[in-house]
Amino acid sequence: MQPLPESLSPIRAYVDRARELKSVSAVVSHQLRVHAAAVGLALRSRDAAGTRWLMGILDELEKERGALGPPEAPAGATLRALAIDIYERARKLDRPDTAPTPRDRWAVLEAPRIAQGLHASAVLLDALTQHGPLSATELAVLRAAHQRSQVLSAQLVKSLSMERLVPAWQPLGHTAQPPASPPPPAS
Repeated sequence: MQPLPESLSPIRAYVDRARELKSVSAVVSHQLRVHAAAVGLALRSRDAAGTRWLMGILDELEKERGALGPPEAPAGATLRALAIDIYERARKLDRPDTAPTPRDRWAVLEAPRIAQGLHASAVLLDALTQHGPLSATELAVLRAAHQRSQVLSAQLVKSLSMERLVPAWQPLGHTAQPPASPPPPAS
């Protein structure tokens, strides 16, 4: 795949997560790239390089769709399941009441992966909108994951002098306002 042109930077999070998750789930990777292509086609700011990139990914997606075969689950179910699974795993390891410090083993080893997992969960849930509106619970998880990934990443940058772990990304089509309280754990 060609590098993403600058004019398509609003879809970078979807393309990057698709690349990262390809070995985990080809279906989720495919759905993320379908969402990225749809959003990219709607961008008024794209240039000729962006249009060429999109035509290339559309060709890839068409070939890939045939190779994936018929879906084993309803549209979006696999995407949703992975998003919630990543969110729950990250949330169980998170320490939202703890300020990261360089002497804290959790801050150095776990917190960066937690921030990245929460970000990935938010991106996956945002891509789920290609299958229809999010439920209230899905939207609450998206907002909580997005907010916490941004806050934790900023804390790590400040306290550990790290480079930004997650992009300054906003979910498309949603108001990423933090919920009054995080959603309850999934049963």
